[in-house]
Amino acid sequence: METLQIAEFVLPATRRPEGYFEEVEIAFEKAVSNSADIRRYYRLGSEVLCLRFAGEALLKSLSMAFSHLELPPCLPSLTINCWDCDSTDTPMPPPPWLMTAYGPRGHIQGFNNEVIRTVYNPDNSILHMYNNRRRLGIYWMQHPRILPYWEMSFPMRCIIHWWSKLRPFQLVHAGAVGFDKGGILLTGKSGSGKSTTALSCVRSGLKYVGDDYVMISNEPIPFVYSLYNTGKLVPNSVNMLPHLSEKISNKESLSSEKALFFLNEHFPEKLSAGFPIKAIFLPRVTHQKNSRIRQASSAESLLALAPTTVLHLEGDGKIAFDKMRLLTTSVPNFWLDLGTDVEQIPYLIADFLERSNG
Repeated sequence: METLQIAEFVLPATRRPEGYFEEVEIAFEKAVSNSADIRRYYRLGSEVLCLRFAGEALLKSLSMAFSHLELPPCLPSLTINCWDCDSTDTPMPPPPWLMTAYGPRGHIQGFNNEVIRTVYNPDNSILHMYNNRRRLGIYWMQHPRILPYWEMSFPMRCIIHWWSKLRPFQLVHAGAVGFDKGGILLTGKSGSGKSTTALSCVRSGLKYVGDDYVMISNEPIPFVYSLYNTGKLVPNSVNMLPHLSEKISNKESLSSEKALFFLNEHFPEKLSAGFPIKAIFLPRVTHQKNSRIRQASSAESLLALAPTTVLHLEGDGKIAFDKMRLLTTSVPNFWLDLGTDVEQIPYLIADFLERSNG
């Protein structure tokens, strides 16, 4: 289903989205019969995610980010079927949409409704589909060897976002660190310093929930859940955190990629499945030596959290916005002015939380 293939296949565009989903599901089952049926289970908030793989080609690259949340086999709340054509020798059913159907962020016009959601981006050749009635997702790509590094850091975020629509959860573009009794949500646009802040805490007494995407809930109290044990830094920022320099998983590609870390491999004891949110921090680089915390408004917090989340996750933007607005008005909000002495940051956060947790 690469761009060239889509251009070649011109089938009736009137085929129902539900019908095409069923065709792809049948193809997945054939891919399983051609290879192997591999299932892994993970904690997804307070529920369960099952990743079902057709063979091993995508197993490691898509499961590493979830590895800290692995569970024994159990009844899932969401199942995602993961497969590729090359390793399973199974062709993808021809897509029924025309090239003119592509919208922003891979949205396929006519193939998104209350039951079926569809995103396909020709740039990375990954298809996301979700059946809301069956809580079943499909994750497909043609060539597993060209999976982008950033996709390995937060796999299947679109499907998890769609799944959360009718639940109290919401995937957000944020990080989180703290203690078991409570922690802080770190949010801001790319380059604000949230990843540096989160990863600076790895060697402290604070626990790590995430640095880029986490899941929040407002019920019964504001809570943040871990999804991915990964961290990413622009290469120059690694110099500020030398304890991470030997933990980079993609050292050979730093000329074009951010440094990627899988923390469950190196710091499993520092990972947390989640904790209550005591406050939202908005990191901001100041180029001063010392870091400081100062009051922010809920409107400033929402402006830091909502636009990037809604921009990166296709569909259901109003529902996501309302959940984020409720969160930012339910907890205190603060600016975290980041100084150049990075070692101060974990101590400043820990001191704030110790006072907040009483």
